[in-house]
Amino acid sequence: MRWLIFLALPSAVLSMGMSVHPGFPVEVGSVLLSSPIVTDIDDNGFTDIVICSWDNGLHILLQDRAGFNRVKYKSLDIETSGETLTPLLLDTNDDNQKDVVWTTDEGVLYLFPYNMSPAGGERYELTGRQPTSSPSAYIDDNYTFIVQPQPESGLLLIDIRNHITKTIVSNRSITSDVAVSDIDADGIPEIIFASTDGTIYAVGVEDPSLSEWSYRTTTEFMGGFSLADVDRDLKLEVFICSVDGTLYGIDDDGTSLPHFPVDISDGIITHGAITTPAVGDMNSDGVYEIAVTTGIPQAETGSIKLYSVDGLEVGSYTSRKGGFLSSPVLVNIDMDSELEVFGISYQGEEVALNYDGSMVEGFPRNAPEGTYSSTPAYGDIDSDGYAEFIIVNEQGGLYLYDLDVVYVASPWAMESGGPLHNGISSPFTYQDPSLKASQSGRFVTLKWRNIQSIEKWTLTRKLYDEDEFTILTEIPSGKNSYKDPIIDETESITYRIEGLISDTVVVSDQTTIYPKSTETEEAKATLVNSYPNPFSEMVTIEYSVEGESQNVRIAIYDVSGKLVRLLEDAVVGVGDHNVTWNGISDSGAMVSNGVYFCRLESNTSTSTRTIILVR
Repeated sequence: MRWLIFLALPSAVLSMGMSVHPGFPVEVGSVLLSSPIVTDIDDNGFTDIVICSWDNGLHILLQDRAGFNRVKYKSLDIETSGETLTPLLLDTNDDNQKDVVWTTDEGVLYLFPYNMSPAGGERYELTGRQPTSSPSAYIDDNYTFIVQPQPESGLLLIDIRNHITKTIVSNRSITSDVAVSDIDADGIPEIIFASTDGTIYAVGVEDPSLSEWSYRTTTEFMGGFSLADVDRDLKLEVFICSVDGTLYGIDDDGTSLPHFPVDISDGIITHGAITTPAVGDMNSDGVYEIAVTTGIPQAETGSIKLYSVDGLEVGSYTSRKGGFLSSPVLVNIDMDSELEVFGISYQGEEVALNYDGSMVEGFPRNAPEGTYSSTPAYGDIDSDGYAEFIIVNEQGGLYLYDLDVVYVASPWAMESGGPLHNGISSPFTYQDPSLKASQSGRFVTLKWRNIQSIEKWTLTRKLYDEDEFTILTEIPSGKNSYKDPIIDETESITYRIEGLISDTVVVSDQTTIYPKSTETEEAKATLVNSYPNPFSEMVTIEYSVEGESQNVRIAIYDVSGKLVRLLEDAVVGVGDHNVTWNGISDSGAMVSNGVYFCRLESNTSTSTRTIILVR
């Protein structure tokens, strides 16, 4: 069997602005066939890594300021070997720390806190033969549940909030991974899966016995689904690749999207797909791209391809080093501010394509010696503002690469989109803006989450004795704070933020504050916001002065602490102010891309914000 061929792990590989992170590669001592998941498990501000190994091991690499520490768990009462499924991580009790969902090849699902062994958590027995699909999860204000496909007996649904476990659609044999989301925006999530007869189903979680829709094909599906709002109708479309080499695009009502399905096989019988498409807006133009990989296990060749949302092939590359058994991811791997599609063939050829289909400079290139069937993972894993990515070979080597490029957030950074393994291409517009209000002197400072796809924000206000909200202001996308003067003699102020796309409200949140006396106002100066961030030409830095006039000094520093540019050094009166920086140093030189720090110093206070320059 191909995964029992072991090769030596090479030393660190240095090329094209990337290097192996200190302490890596990690040798797990067993075959790696599952894909790595990256997220902050323990809520300490550092990204951690989780992966399963063939010896029924679960490896958690916890990171702190000193680096990574590995914890390994073994599944219980197991004599046989085998672990190919990807774990998922979710916060089940709102403590910001993740629980692990781990399905073993012999049919046991464990749910346990990351800092306990599987024996300290919950155990669920699956029915039927060995599971071939990884679990998925869904969380919102009304639902928290896990879905585990059972190949011959439907789906195991674990409703964590209501402590209910049940098998649904038990008459279906399931071959694909599942996706979970509210695809039709009716407030009730759907579960999307493919059965052995080639039919794709969407079933509502409230009544799974009734299919919301079914989509019939004559092929088989072994990969996963991607969900994204590619047509901007505020609902999710469904994408999946088939074993015979077809890319399907399905609308939220179960009908084919225009120009789909699309043949991605080039007429080569071995260029089917057992992987998951990666869907996202790679160049921030408001239009999604779809990346796929092809090549079944026996294939000597395979392709990585990029398609537009109207089904047109934008670019492709065919590897002569085996098919692509791992899914593509969207990463920033060069010096621009755009995302590239990255994939690795079975025999270790790394390929990166730009959004226009052209090859990224320096690619294709060879990965460390070995064979590869795990999907890479990407992120700012060491929280330094620069990008890193992970590749894993079957011989047990886990490589963390530092890239000499600024991190750009990706909507598709790991297997099935993220730690919940639910197929959602994020950022997605239906997330909570998390509006927060705080009082400082005679001002209320409002802050909210910046959601990439929002075109503009509307901020409204209602006082204690008022029945209706009144509009305060409209705020452009990219800005996520506002200062409002305190209204005298009011018991409370309620604020509402609404995010709009095409003048339609798609997200909203509100919060209430109870003003305190402002007779004694603290004197201070504070940095409030910087936008756009990252920036390419000009960044606006907003700050406020409260209480009394202040001597204000604002300067830009590089990561070594060296002064780059002095922006302000003057006495500034009470109120809101701003300065701009165009990426030029005090000497008149254009500075390089990277992370910089804006520091404000005044008579009474200091404040610092991180700014990222990407040209």
